[in-house]
Amino acid sequence: MKRCILILLLSISVSASAQAKPTEACPFIGFESDSQKETNLAEVNTKTPALMWTACDSPTGCFSLKLDPGSPVLIYRNNGEWTCGYGVDRHGAAPAWFRTKDLRPLKFTTAPPIEAWYGVWKGGGDRVAISASKNAGELRLVGNAIWQGANGNEHFGNVTGNAVPIGNRLHIVDGGCVIDLTLAGKYMLADDNQGCGGMNVRFSGFWKRASIGRAATAKP
Repeated sequence: MKRCILILLLSISVSASAQAKPTEACPFIGFESDSQKETNLAEVNTKTPALMWTACDSPTGCFSLKLDPGSPVLIYRNNGEWTCGYGVDRHGAAPAWFRTKDLRPLKFTTAPPIEAWYGVWKGGGDRVAISASKNAGELRLVGNAIWQGANGNEHFGNVTGNAVPIGNRLHIVDGGCVIDLTLAGKYMLADDNQGCGGMNVRFSGFWKRASIGRAATAKP
């Protein structure tokens, strides 16, 4: 009987350990475009929405949110059973802890052909169009972004610039607006200097190709 009780207690202990949630924060650290660092992306690899846990360092502990299957996740760090990253789907985005087994690493080239940039890219309600410039080896970017607040309050941002990609990175400067882009397969990551439009307007985040074209134009 004592042996059975011991085995049962050990089983409960192992089960509780496997189900334990993270106790440290998974903070938002941006969309790193440093050419010295390799971008690490994954997608949710579950048939139903995967759980992600946030605010794990709070006095009350984690609370869970759901992320749609196939949604992209920018990986910040891995801690064995758990992975800290920034997930995005149709409902919103947040930095959070994911069960590592729920994510599938994405592979992409860091030396894509220039044509891989062409097309209209969508980030929420914002648009960026990338096409061939008149100069060989150079890309032209035209983008529009909007921030919508309460009571119909809206702020807008626009950017136009030409630049030569270096590997899978593109550095765009338009006056006081600076945007760094990283092409990662079917996704594009953007990081801006918060100088590309009105208050709260950002070009930062995940972008997904909406259409392919050499001379597409972004729409407001």
